[in-house]
Amino acid sequence: RQMCIRDRVRFRRVFSSPGDYRLDAEIEADALPGDNRFHAVLSVHDALPVLVLDGYPERVSAGSTAGYVQLALAPFRDDGGQRGNVFVPRVVGATEGELNNLAFDSFDVIVMADVASLGNKTVKRLERFVQAGGGLIVFGGADVQPRFYNAHLHRQGLGLLPAMILAGVARPKEDAAGVVLNVTDHPALRSLAAFSDDLSRVAVHAWHRTRPNTKVAPSRRPRVLASLTTGDPLLIEKKYGEGTVVLFATSCDDAWSNIPVRPWFLPFLHELVLSLVRTRDRALNIRCGDAI
Repeated sequence: RQMCIRDRVRFRRVFSSPGDYRLDAEIEADALPGDNRFHAVLSVHDALPVLVLDGYPERVSAGSTAGYVQLALAPFRDDGGQRGNVFVPRVVGATEGELNNLAFDSFDVIVMADVASLGNKTVKRLERFVQAGGGLIVFGGADVQPRFYNAHLHRQGLGLLPAMILAGVARPKEDAAGVVLNVTDHPALRSLAAFSDDLSRVAVHAWHRTRPNTKVAPSRRPRVLASLTTGDPLLIEKKYGEGTVVLFATSCDDAWSNIPVRPWFLPFLHELVLSLVRTRDRALNIRCGDAI
């Protein structure tokens, strides 16, 4: 049939097994043959592996800081299996002994949960992982050492971290801060539309003050996706190479806020992780004008 330039044709394809597939699409010949063909690589996943680095390696369990992330990513249990879960989180202690033998590129996303510091070798491996298209989520917490994060992860805006970490803030619970969404076009924040009433019940009583780096080209400038009612950034996103880093200025357990026990935390975290996986998939495809 005849189609106009705005027409879309949707195809449904069920893949029998996970892996990377080449897609080819072609339309009938016309006066401009150069744009009649489209080629892409699509990465098909069975379940998405996520590495969670726990800042409390001595108690890696469902009761630890990282346990909140683990439970949110894999809420369905079936005799210890992962059936029904979109993600397969692996929680390990953030120690060099644990991390030296781990292949980061076997995971789609890495989450740091209140990690105090990392060795130089691990930082370099994280940088290579994100540069190649991996996703990194950094949660704050009481053990986070700002001096290490600023010197090795931020590096005056050249490193992974989208913002400098300044002094921490602690308030009485009755004087907790709320959350303000700054953008609506991010997949993780779009998932919150159904929970607008519950967002008013968020209470954050401790967080890290941060200073996003603005002395970079606009295309590489960090985005503050959400803030606290105090004006302090809460959720900051930064492109790094082909990948993306997201900094969450409070903790991922209930020590600093009630966010992890709000009903929207699970779909929010799912969409946040999925948005980082999609970024990694895009790294498989080279666009016209990209450097090789």
